[in-house]
Amino acid sequence: MSSISFEYSGEKLILCYAPAMGIDNITKKLSSGDCVPIKHTFFVTKNVLCEDANEEDDWEETFRFCVGTIGETYTKLDPEVFDTKNTFYIGNEINLKHQMFTAYRNISIIRKIDEVIERDFYIGGDWETHNGISKDTFDNLLSKFPKTTELDKYAHMRIANIIKDYFPECDKYEAIYDKFIESKNNSFAPITSTVSKYNIQIEVEQVTVAY
Repeated sequence: MSSISFEYSGEKLILCYAPAMGIDNITKKLSSGDCVPIKHTFFVTKNVLCEDANEEDDWEETFRFCVGTIGETYTKLDPEVFDTKNTFYIGNEINLKHQMFTAYRNISIIRKIDEVIERDFYIGGDWETHNGISKDTFDNLLSKFPKTTELDKYAHMRIANIIKDYFPECDKYEAIYDKFIESKNNSFAPITSTVSKYNIQIEVEQVTVAY
C-alpha cells in the first residue's frame, strides 16, 4: 500500500510519497517531464522533485516533492501542484495529514473547495484578518465531506431519475437518498447546537461567498 506524509525542510513543505508499486514507471515519467498525479490530489513534476533526501528515508523507495512554501504564519500551497486557480494558505500550527487533502475515492478536497470560491483561501492562523476559516470550521467541513455510502446513494438516485420512466422499480431510489440525507442531517444536529453563534456566522459568511 502506498503511503503519504509531510515534513518540513527549511522553508519547504515536502510531500513524501512511497508508492506501492511502479517506482520505475514514475521515475521514467518524471525524467521525461510528464506530470504524475498522486491520488488525484497532487500533480507533481520533475521541477518539484527534491534531491536532498532525508536520511531516514530510503531514497530508492520514497519520492520527495516540494509542494509548498513555509512563511511566518502560513504555509502556502503550490497552486500548480494542487491544480487550483486560487492559492491556499494553511496555518503553521496545523499538523498536516494527507486525509486533509484527499477524501474517499481519491477526491481532492482542496480542488472541490476551489471550485466554489473566487479568492485565496486561509485556514487557521490569523484567519479573521484574511476573512478565512478557523481550524475548527475546516475540521467540521472534513467531517461532513461525502463518504462512500453517500456517493453511492447519490449515484443511484441520479441514474434512477434518468431511466425510471423505462424501469419503474428505479423510482424508489430518490426516496432512499432523501431519507439518508435527512438522517445524516439529524445526526449532526447535536454537534451544531454546541457550536458558538460566532462560528455559525462565519460558516454562513463562507457559504455566501461561495455562492
